Amino acid sequence: MIFDQTFIAIRQRNIFEILDLSIHVIRNYCLPLSVLLLINALPFFLLDWLLFRWMLTGISAFGYAPLYLWLTSLMVASQAQLGTLLITGYLGKALFQGHPSIKETILAALRIWPQLFWIHGILRTAIPTILIGLYLSQTESTGAVILLTLVVSVGLLVRWLRPFATEMLLLEQNPLRSSDPATITYRMRSAALHNIASSTITGRFLLISLLALPLIFSFYSSILLTDQAINLHIDPDATLITFYWPLSLWLVAGFLAVVRFLSYLDIRIRQEGWAVELRIRAEATRLNKNLLTR
Repeated sequence: MIFDQTFIAIRQRNIFEILDLSIHVIRNYCLPLSVLLLINALPFFLLDWLLFRWMLTGISAFGYAPLYLWLTSLMVASQAQLGTLLITGYLGKALFQGHPSIKETILAALRIWPQLFWIHGILRTAIPTILIGLYLSQTESTGAVILLTLVVSVGLLVRWLRPFATEMLLLEQNPLRSSDPATITYRMRSAALHNIASSTITGRFLLISLLALPLIFSFYSSILLTDQAINLHIDPDATLITFYWPLSLWLVAGFLAVVRFLSYLDIRIRQEGWAVELRIRAEATRLNKNLLTR
């Protein structure tokens, strides 16, 4: 591993440069990122479809369509970080390795799956929202819809204040707990990384939130136009919404995972002088190699 030769130039960027760079990264790694998004998000896609498809079947489908859109959006919002963590893992390896294997990325995530499940599934409300969604699949309850909205809002608030959980767990591999006082735990690392950059993180979160909705509708409209162009002739109401709307949500979630990873790199460069650290580590590696060859 050559620390000062990365596939992304290590330098400070503003949010608009990060958004532009995200498109180039997706273009260069389109196939592996698409495969990893499919593997990672498909279980959640199918689960949400099984939970709420009843709303868009039968004569009452049109009346339930707005509720279906809202509930599906809430579910994907709560599952997004858990459903895109393989993208983060791949990009973290690709930063230094160029083109890591998909299998290697999946195995690396499985090794720390309990930590990922606890942080994203429990603390960031992905599992509680699924349980509430399961209740909603059995009975229509306004109170449950309000509760689901509140729970997802809490999860989004946590992600607003601490967005880089996946990066710290997968790439920095900080343990959740340690008996060694010298070990930097996840909580310590999270506080050090996020507190200093809180204003930058808040500004970027708000901007991305404003961009997310137009992006979702852009993806959805593009998929509808593609459907019409190739003459699939699928029912333009319920059938399209149950499949194309969640697909649009997950595509945007995948894009935002790339943006978040690049923002994480930028925060580390700004706070820790990461570019200088990588050069020093690269020189240390070269010196060790020269000493060994003598």
